[in-house]
Amino acid sequence: MIWILFFLTDTIMPEKYRYTGPFLVGAREGITGIVEEPEYPESLPSIFLSGGKAHWYETSPDSTGWVKLTFDDVLWDTILHYWGISGVIISSYVRAEVDIPEDGWYFLVTSRLGSVKIDDKRYPGEPYSRNYFFYPVYLTRGKHKISLRTGGFVSPRFKLMLVKGREGIFILNDPTLPDLIEGDTVLYAGIPVLNGKKTHEKFYLKWKGRDIKPDSVKLSLLSGEVRKVPITLKILSLPDSLCTLKVWTPSDTHDFLLFHKKKGPVKRTFISEIDSSCQYYAVLFPRDYNPEKTYALIFSLHGAGVEAYGLAGAYSPLDWAFVACPTNRRPFGFDWQDWGRLDAMEVLSEVIKNFPVDTNHLCLTGHSMGGHGTWHVGVTHFDRFACMAPGAGWITFQLYIPWFLRRDEIFAPPSIHVIRRRALYPDNTISYIDNLLHVPVYIIHGEMDDNVPPYHGRTFYRELSRLGYKVIYHEFPGKKHWWKGCVDFPEVLDFFKNARRNPYPEHVIFHFSDLQNNSRAYWIRVHAQEIPFEDSRMEAEVLRDRIEVKTKNIKSFTLKLHESIWRNKVVVDGKEFKIKEREISFVKKGRKWRKGKEEDRYRGPIKRAYYSPFILVYGTGKYGEIAREQAMLQSFVWYRRANGYTRVLPDTLVTKDMLKKYNLILFGGPVTNKIVKRFEKKLPVKFRKDEACVFVWKNPENPEKLVLVYAGGTEELQRLATFFHPLYSGSGLPDYVIFDERVKLYGFGGVKEAGFFEW
Repeated sequence: MIWILFFLTDTIMPEKYRYTGPFLVGAREGITGIVEEPEYPESLPSIFLSGGKAHWYETSPDSTGWVKLTFDDVLWDTILHYWGISGVIISSYVRAEVDIPEDGWYFLVTSRLGSVKIDDKRYPGEPYSRNYFFYPVYLTRGKHKISLRTGGFVSPRFKLMLVKGREGIFILNDPTLPDLIEGDTVLYAGIPVLNGKKTHEKFYLKWKGRDIKPDSVKLSLLSGEVRKVPITLKILSLPDSLCTLKVWTPSDTHDFLLFHKKKGPVKRTFISEIDSSCQYYAVLFPRDYNPEKTYALIFSLHGAGVEAYGLAGAYSPLDWAFVACPTNRRPFGFDWQDWGRLDAMEVLSEVIKNFPVDTNHLCLTGHSMGGHGTWHVGVTHFDRFACMAPGAGWITFQLYIPWFLRRDEIFAPPSIHVIRRRALYPDNTISYIDNLLHVPVYIIHGEMDDNVPPYHGRTFYRELSRLGYKVIYHEFPGKKHWWKGCVDFPEVLDFFKNARRNPYPEHVIFHFSDLQNNSRAYWIRVHAQEIPFEDSRMEAEVLRDRIEVKTKNIKSFTLKLHESIWRNKVVVDGKEFKIKEREISFVKKGRKWRKGKEEDRYRGPIKRAYYSPFILVYGTGKYGEIAREQAMLQSFVWYRRANGYTRVLPDTLVTKDMLKKYNLILFGGPVTNKIVKRFEKKLPVKFRKDEACVFVWKNPENPEKLVLVYAGGTEELQRLATFFHPLYSGSGLPDYVIFDERVKLYGFGGVKEAGFFEW
């Protein structure tokens, strides 16, 4: 099944499962409304079933190990007719038992499961069927209870097995590796290492190859910790076709192949500024490539489940352009939002730095999830691109799989709705399409698309046409979501070839709400908003005798004027300024503008703590075991979803040097976490016995870094403290959220208080 089986001797699967459901869950919410995880023979309320009660069913794995849950007594066609796809997103509770023949280490291998509980401890799973992860569990002889929740549409299925193994420090078969090309001397790789021992281990990860200089790095991993370690490869010579990279730990060895690519797409690696991880992107070189020439760049964003390397291979080489494909951190990743968008912009910088690319001839495109990414990246970083061509791209999560059945949509009071929507507003791509004043758009969509209905493309076309912008809409008769040729459609390639960016246009519109996503628009740089995360807009136009500037919710900005657009007079919201400088800043005091600058003081929201290198720190005091489990699970989520690198540490091992270099993600309140206790009087949230909270704030001992706290006042509330986390796109969390057990019933609709701090 997967490569690790070479040292595994026994596979154990439950022979029988009992399950109950289905329960309705809102899109990207996952709330069933069940407060406590059920144990049979309870019956539970479910809106899907006659009489409103869900009962227990039995099932068994098929011959390939898949377990399928069916609910034949639900009128699915009727629900689809009334509610559409949103109505058939379901969750189920599943129970089983395994009989372990002897004490020892077993490896939990799953597919399409986010997590699994064995007895009372939760372990990470693999939701995407990628088969690159297994997790060590020490089990004693005898019977053990397994409990889990499934998610999916109508009839979800999953795999779960326990494989007898051995204790050790293992290398996982999920590397991030570069290809070799002429001129390479130093490259990077990411090697995932798992500590499958009961103790905290310090050891060396070592590597070498016939064409690679031997080297090593010292590691310190907690029991059960996974870390994808970035390593540096010093290339001694280029092989004719491939070379072997041998990597080993004290108890495991694995050989990886590096290919010397002379044609076709190649994988290039770099170290990310987000988390110091090794990431890759794919590049397809121009036909008859000449490094002395300058080329255009087609920057292509992949769809859900697609590898960047595979997307680059879908293009034929062009004589006038590179094709470069970032990864979104994983094939599913972050929908090109948040860390997906950051990955795209990091890759764009890497390509421009390493290849002869004309920065005024950058063409942005993508299909499906990549089509959404084209809209999101395009309206956020519009001043970087000469043109864009979204294919089958959706507008927002709320419209893709509608959110109207989410419990926060139904139960949240207006004050909570306002905060949630304010946090989500930067994701609302269509709100910012007026930014595309100088970015021609070519939209393609299949007429019969049953995945992303064409009303998404048609809506964008309508709005861009209404604005009078340059837009082409091509709807392909009879085509569904994907068809051969939809990626490198000849008319789109011609559209790309003829596009050019003007870096100093005479008319600029800059519309945004999250200044930290992007603060620049051509020759404008915005420093501060009056109210962060509120709608902000700036319009600047070069006229015959002046530059006219109109603002909304802007507090400070700078104009950096090229000689072609310089004027000796600037009028800001009706106030006139005489200028001599090419670079001039303005700040608003009260209602009046004057010359000067004020940098933004705002540092949230919650997800911002994960935008630069961070450490996960669990408390060792009261409820410390819960805090440790939460930190370990989040570490795995970051690795699994973001192909990321981070460290997990107890509060006792945090040093002054770490306070300087890292954001701290702190698990546990002041009774649990020593760092939180140390900071308590300088934090903006008061910890209460009857509440849980998650919030972000500046580090009291280093204001240049952030602390993010997950805290609960009791054992159960500490378990609940990570109920809201931001490590997926569309999480929509502000600076702080305060809640109790009502969130199990109502999700964000059960939040007591949420909002943004004044930093």
